[in-house]
Amino acid sequence: MVLIKEIVRWIFERDPRNGREPIHLGFELDSDLVASLGFDAGQRRSCFLYSGVPFEFVPFGWQGGDALQYGHLVHAPELGQIDYPVGSFSPSDDTGVWWLGDDTRAGIQNLLSANLRVAQEDPDWGGTVDDFLGDEALVALCERFAFQLVPTIDPDVTRGGRSDRRIAPLVPPGWLFKPTRNGVGVLAPEASFASLPPCSRTTTRAICSHSSTERADTSRPLNLGPRSASSTKCTGRARRPLSTRR
Repeated sequence: MVLIKEIVRWIFERDPRNGREPIHLGFELDSDLVASLGFDAGQRRSCFLYSGVPFEFVPFGWQGGDALQYGHLVHAPELGQIDYPVGSFSPSDDTGVWWLGDDTRAGIQNLLSANLRVAQEDPDWGGTVDDFLGDEALVALCERFAFQLVPTIDPDVTRGGRSDRRIAPLVPPGWLFKPTRNGVGVLAPEASFASLPPCSRTTTRAICSHSSTERADTSRPLNLGPRSASSTKCTGRARRPLSTRR
């Protein structure tokens, strides 16, 4: 995470008035990150404008389409890691967080390389390779932070900084990681996970038999007993419908 903060400072110190990131960097800086470092965030976007963002996902940039954002996946801040895996997330996709790199440097490098590869294959999508190489601010940033302007770093990262890989964090001794459908997962001490006894055949048969009985019972007509509507004498007052009783 230190690297992305250094990049933000470099961008704003290079252009104090506007703080504009290079046009072909591949993302727009996140407003909360910019403001946290004491710079004017302006009209930049924030992850808090969208629902469904996992609280473990901390964005540092936005791509611009479908609220696609890039950020760090912080499973357990109490571990005090210096850096974290980088992923992409789009609230409109509803497919969770996808891997971009094992740390900040790898994530930004993979994003740059993927955009250059797309520029070779489809210049109309995000510009030509000459556009990237002619972006003086981007070239200066890459020289300052030792990024490579080459299109073939990691083929798993595709257009827009997407991939089909989930993030698998490093698991310290005594901890466990359990993946989840949203691509985040749970990383916690082993003692935090409940341990269930093994299910024997006898137990399984008993559960299945009980479930079958319940299903059979619910399929029978409702027996209201001796005070059902057909057997209750009229008392001169209208009865409240059964479905609205409390």
